[in-house]
Amino acid sequence: MIEIYCLHYLLPGNSLLNDPLFSDYFAGIKESSYILPSNHMCLHISDSIHYKVLMGEVSFELYNRYVGLTGQREHNENTFKHLINNFDFELLEPIETYNLKIGTLYKKVISDGCHRLSILMNKKCKNIDRYIT
Repeated sequence: MIEIYCLHYLLPGNSLLNDPLFSDYFAGIKESSYILPSNHMCLHISDSIHYKVLMGEVSFELYNRYVGLTGQREHNENTFKHLINNFDFELLEPIETYNLKIGTLYKKVISDGCHRLSILMNKKCKNIDRYIT
């Protein structure tokens, strides 16, 4: 399994953690996750809402609620489905990452490409690392 993390915005005061519609999602997180002072959760890509939608573990209804509440309208269901249906390995832009220090740990975090990496993982792509910068 690749060791790549992503950030999910939890809204001011981390209020998304207390939203009952998201309780099953947060309870289903399997890998280590970290609540950051910036009101974000740093979590493994396999626990991201993007990947869990593709795996059928989270509904697009919940995904839409998440992108709506967090103001990510450019990531709506139709846009994500278009990316899924028209995914082309040859045209794939690099998935950008950076190292984030959390306490004494460093995590490789996606700055751009959570949807693309989730699709690559869902398609069981070999050599995923070649797409990651």
